[in-house]
Amino acid sequence: MYGKLCKACPEVQEYKMYHAQSLYKSAMYDEASKAVSKLDETSAEMAGRIVSLQAAIAYEQGKLAECRAKLSQGHESDGDTVVNSACVLYKEGRYEEARGRFVDAINLLGYQPELAYNVALCLYSLKDYGGSLKYIAEIIERGCNEHPELSVGIGTEGGEVRSVGNTQILRETALVEAFNLKAAIEFVMGNLLGANEALTDMPPRSEAELDSVTLHNLGLMQMEEDPTAGFRKLNFLLQQGREGGSFPPETFINILLLYIKHQYDALLHCSHALPPLLLLMMMLLPSPPLLPITLQLPPLLLPLLLTLQRAGTTRSRRTSLRKTLTSSRSRCRRTSTSFSRRRS
Repeated sequence: MYGKLCKACPEVQEYKMYHAQSLYKSAMYDEASKAVSKLDETSAEMAGRIVSLQAAIAYEQGKLAECRAKLSQGHESDGDTVVNSACVLYKEGRYEEARGRFVDAINLLGYQPELAYNVALCLYSLKDYGGSLKYIAEIIERGCNEHPELSVGIGTEGGEVRSVGNTQILRETALVEAFNLKAAIEFVMGNLLGANEALTDMPPRSEAELDSVTLHNLGLMQMEEDPTAGFRKLNFLLQQGREGGSFPPETFINILLLYIKHQYDALLHCSHALPPLLLLMMMLLPSPPLLPITLQLPPLLLPLLLTLQRAGTTRSRRTSLRKTLTSSRSRCRRTSTSFSRRRS
């Protein structure tokens, strides 16, 4: 749509910016870069938005040096710059430094669920599960108190479950990310009952509305009682990947390990994608633990904060979190943290 608007009104720079942002949100990073290059940088405001978007594109492509160079053009006292710098630190594996910068952002910008989630994610990566759970508890408590209509906990309590949908309010509360992260922590600590309760406590949505991380985590939790349903979810994610979509990187290795554990002949359906030696090792060696992930957001690391809110919402808040999911092992899911406004 924005592409057509750009052709019909080539003089309107806002349409060109929205088009570039739409391409970025669709993970079409090369196309987004080309679209950004056509923008007019004469106004200071537009120039700042262009730099932010270029930094976000570089971040998603793993070009951290280029991303950092773009960020260096911002001011240290600017909240967006602080948050974005923290995201880069996280992606570099400098979790303690990233945590400190996210805390600085909260002090500068005020409490925001997305930023609190990022701090929890850093603590999780530092294996400070107690500290992470404290931030998660605050996110959940605020979400419940401020938005009782999201029906937190109704799935666990056995009440009538009606989907709340993937609304803007749900995204702003960071509840989905928080519950997935809580489930990952409980999973790592060996509390499978707690992990399952964390997933059923989150605001109810229909299966068709679930993000890829939640679907993956639900699939893992079902493997003991209903492996058929669990494999169906994980295979669906792999099918999405074959069709050009994205799925949590832990999905493939987890489904192979589960096939071995459950002695499924279906392992042969995946074997063509693995080197023969690796496949033999997986079948002969003791199975390593499964890899839970925390949250949606695909490119597996913490999302970069981007000021893209003008394209999708009239909210005046400058920062938003495009949250992403994280591996229980080494990474921290996108959605939606933001190159400072958030998220997906």
